Amino acid sequence: MEITLNELILGFEQAYSRIKDAKNKKERLGVFFALFETLNWIVTIDDKLQDKEKEWYRKLGKDGETVRALRYARNRVHHQWADIVLITSGAAIPATIPLAFHEWVWKKLENIPPEDPKHTDEEGKKLYKELLEGRPVRYSLQVMSHIFDDLKSMH
Repeated sequence: MEITLNELILGFEQAYSRIKDAKNKKERLGVFFALFETLNWIVTIDDKLQDKEKEWYRKLGKDGETVRALRYARNRVHHQWADIVLITSGAAIPATIPLAFHEWVWKKLENIPPEDPKHTDEEGKKLYKELLEGRPVRYSLQVMSHIFDDLKSMH
């Protein structure tokens, strides 16, 4: 029996929930572990959708570009074992409840280990810099949550 798209999305939702819990604490490893899993669910779901329609995400405009940027982030974490986020003081607006006075943001590319030159992704790198770098992690994961909610309702 094959795992369905909705079941994969449930895996994402559970990992994403752990990030929402961990982000309010200043636990670097707790956030890293939950983010590692969440990014892997995103790429797994992307792979499944690409089996049916190559580059499915392009129909989503800017939100689809977030899929590509997060795939790039996942590959950097997964292949270079990069700690790709950092904690900053202050909260970005809009804030979420409960409100923490710190924010987990995506690191600048120059502050993470370089990618393997044999496996470069220039489009992903460009989109990471444009859409993720220096921004709160929760913003891009909220985009994915909305995309997956829409996909669930269609399946």
